[in-house]
This record gives sequence, structure tokens and C-alpha cells, in this order.
Amino acid sequence: MFFYQNLGQEEISSSGTSFLNRTEASNVEKIVTKFFKSGVVPNQIGVVTPYEGQRSYIVNYMQFNGSLKKDLYKEIEVASVDAFQGREKDYIILSVSMSP
Repeated sequence: MFFYQNLGQEEISSSGTSFLNRTEASNVEKIVTKFFKSGVVPNQIGVVTPYEGQRSYIVNYMQFNGSLKKDLYKEIEVASVDAFQGREKDYIILSVSMSP
């Protein structure tokens, strides 16, 4: 287990009802890519976030900015806390922005 603090700014998502943090999404992609390069397969990874705006942004960001095959990133389950409840993965990345 490790914690990685992000210094990105939280902003309102395009829906106007949720939040996203672009820096945090970029760092999620970097961590996922490191996992892939270490031999971890997509179905072993889960990304959990409380905000729909962040969930959507992470999915899109990984597919368009990931340095490996897009299909790898598409296979990762990225879900809200509620949607992920009761599921298990070998590796969980928790993306939680907190306003100061």
C-alpha cells in the first residue's frame, strides 16, 4: 500500500454537477502504465473515485493519453465507490480529490 499526493486543482466537470482533477487523472494513467509494464493485466486493476466527472475523465484520459495499446486501458474497470461495492481486484487505485 502506498499513498501519492497530487497537487492538481479540482474543477467542475462538463456536466456541471460533478468534479474532476486533471493532474490526478494523469497520475492514475502513469500508475496504471507502470503496472502494465510490471506484468499486471487489466482485469487485476480497479480505479475507484467518488465523482462521476472524475470517472469519465480518467476513462477518456487513459485511452487517449496512455503510452501503451488503447485496448489495455479500455479493459480496466473505472467506477464510482457505489458501483464498485462488493467487487475485488488485486490492485485498487483510489482517486479522491479533496478541496482545501
